[in-house]
Amino acid sequence: MRIAIIALGSQGDVQPYIALGKGLKAAGYEVRLLTHENFEGLVTSHGLEFCPMQGNVQELIKTPEMRELTEKGNFITMTLRTAKETEQVAIGWARTALEACQGMDLLIAGVGGLYLSLAIEEKFNIPLLQAFVFPFTPTKTFPGVLFPQLIARLGGTANWLSHQALRQIIWQGSRAGDTAARQQVLNLTPLRFSVLIRLPICIAYRRSTVSVLL
Repeated sequence: MRIAIIALGSQGDVQPYIALGKGLKAAGYEVRLLTHENFEGLVTSHGLEFCPMQGNVQELIKTPEMRELTEKGNFITMTLRTAKETEQVAIGWARTALEACQGMDLLIAGVGGLYLSLAIEEKFNIPLLQAFVFPFTPTKTFPGVLFPQLIARLGGTANWLSHQALRQIIWQGSRAGDTAARQQVLNLTPLRFSVLIRLPICIAYRRSTVSVLL
């Protein structure tokens, strides 16, 4: 089986998928990791096939503007800021993925590569396993990761709504770029948020995902 993993974001976002790829390769699968070009050495040092994706998130998060937003914990503003960068490179990502994912038997992605993976899944009809390193499935049990735990006092509905709000925030940060990539590169109709709400989810925590897959 040939597996393509799409992991976009900072080094902290990408490293868990390198670990996952190593586990899958050790089990006998062929693994190709699509991630930013600055992670080539990190990926290849672990014996995985590397496919470069445009952009360097590490450099972006080191800018004074992003450091200030990080210190303030203003995730919404950070998302809107990175959305501008994403929109510029999303078309290039789609072109790369369109070529790199041909002939693959399975796609794996977390939040960073989710929308691109959904488009590639639709284009090639390849199964997609959503594997996240933090809870991304709407639940009434606890609040979304960006929200204070005090929300839990308001009950299960408030918890569930916080997860939907988290999804909406992330989606709005990627929507423009995803729509452009779908229309200009993949010849697909724009993705609707209502579709995202109904998507099946696999929550993964590094080694646990490997054990589930194997």
